[in-house]
Amino acid sequence: MDNASKIKQLLQQITGTEQSVFLFRPMEVVSVEGDTCRARYNELEIPGIRLAAIEGGADGGLLLKPATGSIVLVADLSCGELRECSVIGYSEIEALTYRHGDTTVTMNGSNVSATVGRMQLKVTADGVEINGGKQGGLVLAAALRRSLESVQRYCETMRTAVAAGLTGVGIGAAANGGTGAGIFSEQMAAATISLEDLEDKKATH
Repeated sequence: MDNASKIKQLLQQITGTEQSVFLFRPMEVVSVEGDTCRARYNELEIPGIRLAAIEGGADGGLLLKPATGSIVLVADLSCGELRECSVIGYSEIEALTYRHGDTTVTMNGSNVSATVGRMQLKVTADGVEINGGKQGGLVLAAALRRSLESVQRYCETMRTAVAAGLTGVGIGAAANGGTGAGIFSEQMAAATISLEDLEDKKATH
C-alpha cells in the first residue's frame, strides 16, 4: 500500500468513515411481482427489490405495492453493490395488503376486501359482497314487513267477506247462494296483496 492509500485509510479510521454505508437511490418501477418489484436505475433494470424491508416481512404485516411507472426510494443494503435492495419510499401506491394471523385486508383504488378464516367481505362502489355473493341479496327487512302486513290485511278482509257472504246466503228454503256470492265479491273488490322487491342488490351474500 502506498503512502497516499495509508494516509487515506488512517484518516477514514480517525473520522469513522472507513465503514461501508447504505445508499439510497430513486428508481422507476417497471413491474411488481408478489412482494418484490423490478425498477430502473439509469439504464439498468434491477429485479427482486423487496417491498418489505425484512425478507419475508410481508407475510405477517403491511405490504405496499407501488404503481408501475411511479418513483420509489430504494435503500441499497449491500452498500453500492445493488444486491440487497428494499423500497422505503413511494411516490404512488397502487394497493396495500395487511396480514395478521387469519386476517388479510387488501385495498386498492376500486375495492376493499377482507378475509378472516373462511369469511370473506368485499366492498366496492356498487355495494357489499359477503362470501362471494352467490346466494343473492340480503333481505330488506322493512320491505319484508310491509309485504307481510299487506298479506295480513288481505286475509283479514277475506275473513270478514266470507262471514258476510255466508250470512247473506241465509238458511232454509230462503237460502240464496247468489246473494252470498255477491256480498263476498263486493267485500273483496278493493282487497289486494302488495309484494315488494325484498332483495337488497347492494348487499349480497
